[in-house]
Amino acid sequence: MTTPAPDIPIWHYLDLAKYVGLLSRGLFFARPSALRASDPWEGSWGELDFTESLDATVHAIPNGVERWQEALRLRHLKQDAFGISCWHESHTESVALWKLYSPLGLGVAVKSTPARLRASLGARPVEARRIDYDGHQGRWLGEDPLVLLSTKRPEFKHEAEVRFFVSLTSDETTVLNSFYSGIEDHGTVRRIKPGNKKPLITAGPAFATKGATCLHRGAPAGMHIPTDAAALIDRVHLAPTCAYATRRAVIDVTERFGLPKKLIGEAELDLAPFDRVEFE
Repeated sequence: MTTPAPDIPIWHYLDLAKYVGLLSRGLFFARPSALRASDPWEGSWGELDFTESLDATVHAIPNGVERWQEALRLRHLKQDAFGISCWHESHTESVALWKLYSPLGLGVAVKSTPARLRASLGARPVEARRIDYDGHQGRWLGEDPLVLLSTKRPEFKHEAEVRFFVSLTSDETTVLNSFYSGIEDHGTVRRIKPGNKKPLITAGPAFATKGATCLHRGAPAGMHIPTDAAALIDRVHLAPTCAYATRRAVIDVTERFGLPKKLIGEAELDLAPFDRVEFE
């Protein structure tokens, strides 16, 4: 894996809601535990690390299984001390990523560079890594969390991903942990105070559905880090074939947060072919 050059073009594909979140709250950094929900190999050991660890614990000592499971828990805990922002490195837009992140034309692609991203986070330390797509088979990867989180299987090579890592503060980790416990079972329980016979159809001090308000529903999978959007954004490309309402919404929200609409342009994929002309 390598560190990307500071001036290479990178892209962040977002639906409209996440674009608003970027402008209003900052760049979102995901927790590795959340990334493992979609790809269980995220942060995994190499095959040789795995077999060596089994030989030293599970196959060697009486409490080897417990020792091995505890080591796995601690390894994931060390990884969750970081937040990750995932970007696509390319000189052009990606048809595959447009289809993946904005299949109905309801999104944007934010164009930036590693240097702009670093500047947008101010004094917050950030580390950039290109993803190593050589996978985990037949390899030693060691214990370094950033090495493990910068290694993916070759099936994902089309992503051409660059990851930016920030160390989460103790306060941010506390917020995330309480966020998880507070909403992960949202809607599955009802809180009732024993002895209070108020009607159960009325939400109040006697009865409430857990996390019933929108304020308690968030993104426990990560943390928005305050970001200078003007420093971060080079261009905003509208999704191909986006409708007028989407185009208008992107322009309005961009200007509402103090950025000029000249940053916004059509998708490169929407450019007409050279021979598709009308002569005036």
